[in-house]
Amino acid sequence: MSPCAGTSCLPLRPLSVTRRWRPRLESSVNPQSDITILSEAGMWRHYEALLRVCRNRGVPVVQCRLNFTRRFAAAAAKLRPGGLFSCVGDLGRLLRLLVGSSRIVVAGIAPFGVWGVLLWWLRQRNRLVYHSSWIDWRRGRVPRNRNSRILERVWGHTLSGVEAVGVTAKAVGELSDFGADPIFIPHSVDIERFRPGPENASRARPAALFVGRLVPEKGVSLILEVAAHLHSEGVDVEFWFAGEGPLDKKLAESRDAGLPLTILGHLDAVGLADVYRKAELLILPSVAKRGWEELFGIALVEAFASGLPVIASDCVGPREIVDPERTGLLIPQGDAQALERAVKRLLADEPLRRKMAGECRREAETVYSVEVVAARWTDVLDRTSRQRLGSDRAGGGGGATPLCTCTCACRPGTLPCGRQRERLFSVSPFVVSRAGRGRLHV
Repeated sequence: MSPCAGTSCLPLRPLSVTRRWRPRLESSVNPQSDITILSEAGMWRHYEALLRVCRNRGVPVVQCRLNFTRRFAAAAAKLRPGGLFSCVGDLGRLLRLLVGSSRIVVAGIAPFGVWGVLLWWLRQRNRLVYHSSWIDWRRGRVPRNRNSRILERVWGHTLSGVEAVGVTAKAVGELSDFGADPIFIPHSVDIERFRPGPENASRARPAALFVGRLVPEKGVSLILEVAAHLHSEGVDVEFWFAGEGPLDKKLAESRDAGLPLTILGHLDAVGLADVYRKAELLILPSVAKRGWEELFGIALVEAFASGLPVIASDCVGPREIVDPERTGLLIPQGDAQALERAVKRLLADEPLRRKMAGECRREAETVYSVEVVAARWTDVLDRTSRQRLGSDRAGGGGGATPLCTCTCACRPGTLPCGRQRERLFSVSPFVVSRAGRGRLHV
């Protein structure tokens, strides 16, 4: 009996393309090809380092958001003509991309969405770089279409041997297991814009800052619970919320009830950097749910650059970013008491806060600054621009690449089974991002 009994090794059949529909593949490479960034969420600050590289090289960049239906409905409901025009513009850019070729396409799309068919098509006519932070590609645990075998096959063919970028070491390991050729490149932060404030700045009361969407999974309700308890104990601290979301009304009601809350709403980059400089610490108590987890937490690296110690839950992103007792504190997810203890500790221990602030700034300068991350993106773009269109670097092209390499009785040409997916992190505490490029600690 196969050791993989009970796991799902899905046969990977080559996608047949008839002569009539096969895209034209060009062999010539233009290093200065246009670059198109496709994103479902439209979080362009995740691509700040990539955009910096393109500006320095004078390479045109096209940015396109894909969630047309949701954005169009929201803009129509709120009577925002600008949102409607934005959707139409993105749709036009996508249509031009579908009929064009010879571009470098950087795509940030969640698996196993129907946009995987788009990625497969674009890979035939362009040079594709897949950008992901997702950390578990097993069927049933991906954000989109969890039980679709057809879409899983499409994604398997699309990612086989493709250039890929993972924003965490765990994401790199999952992409490698799925057949891609990944490298570790985290999100970046502009350390010139986000910088520490004056050490001797006088504040009426210390502030604990939250930055992000005001939704339950970000731990907003947990912060309100802690704020109410600290207020009842007479602890002098104020909680600031920068962001928008469905919990706006609940925050306003809590503030009107007497809790020390300041609701800042949506802030631009300049305003957000100023708020970071005025706060004492950052709180990000995210709680994982089905199909979502805090996969990175860009607010954490912005706080690092601003010399702000952080308190974060032990989701996969904060676990890799925060070094406990050096750059911040990690707490169990959903634990209000642990959050309260962490807030009290950092507020009461000013020497510890100052020590952490210095370590946070150094971490931002050496690991997450735009300049450091841009150098990694430069390497990716140079390597991608030399590829032949439609080539499969891992398998040499032509047919399905064997993806399952475990020692069980899986047949070649199958998607990785559960045994192989879990082996990388159960056997070794390290992930090799690319042969000969060192090891990334998980």
